[in-house]
Amino acid sequence: MKLDRALRKPVIGALKSVDDLGEALSRQLAAVVLLRGDIFDVITLVERSKDHGLVTLIHVDLVEGIGRDAAGMRFLAERVGINGIITTKAKLARDAKDAGLMSVLRLFLLDSQAYKTGVELLRTSKPDAVEMLPGLVLPHLAQEIQRDIHQPIIAGGLIRTPSEVRDVLAAGAKAVTTSQPDLWSVSK
Repeated sequence: MKLDRALRKPVIGALKSVDDLGEALSRQLAAVVLLRGDIFDVITLVERSKDHGLVTLIHVDLVEGIGRDAAGMRFLAERVGINGIITTKAKLARDAKDAGLMSVLRLFLLDSQAYKTGVELLRTSKPDAVEMLPGLVLPHLAQEIQRDIHQPIIAGGLIRTPSEVRDVLAAGAKAVTTSQPDLWSVSK
């Protein structure tokens, strides 16, 4: 399964542009997520990474030229060959899953209400995984997360050091997304 392959290593490289792919390939990551760009960058990402066994995701809310609907998700799956998406939209996460893409719902944990709303969105949209930001809050919410969330957790945002990566992983995250190449080689 694509999710198992993506979570094979504890760090997922977050690419600010497709130009960062060379560095990601040199670090032998299991997965990357393209944070911004356009459909042409997505095609380049897929073409350049397919021979490396790299799981490729895009933050579909921020990448231009893709319909943010069921047809757009089908196009990404069937014509482009991307492995999955990250989105803040529950319906888009469902559409992606229906198209055979790995779907990751991104939640911003701003306060208690945002947490409760996020848990409800996860229950109704049933994504393959959840990305929680800022990741540094995970150690403080570990008990609640273990009780309420059944999808694998990916942590992102404000994680700046190897020890912070390890703390978040120890709190239950399966992986960390980061755009800092110096953290791409961190292991558990």
